Amino acid sequence: MGGLEGGRATKGTLPFFDAFTLGGPRRLTGFAQNQIIGDEYVYGRLEAQWRLTKPVPLLGLNLI
Repeated sequence: MGGLEGGRATKGTLPFFDAFTLGGPRRLTGFAQNQIIGDEYVYGRLEAQWRLTKPVPLLGLNLI
């Protein structure tokens, strides 16, 4: 899975409370939530996921 996102102020400088933020889960996890703040940004991510266990059948259903 992956994604690409970005943003830019269309006119002038954004007020602090409207600024773009990065940081936290799935948006630069090495930084605290909303630690990076600015008027414009571009962010891309690429991630892979895989199952660590086999499905367990329970009443005909497969549970993780």
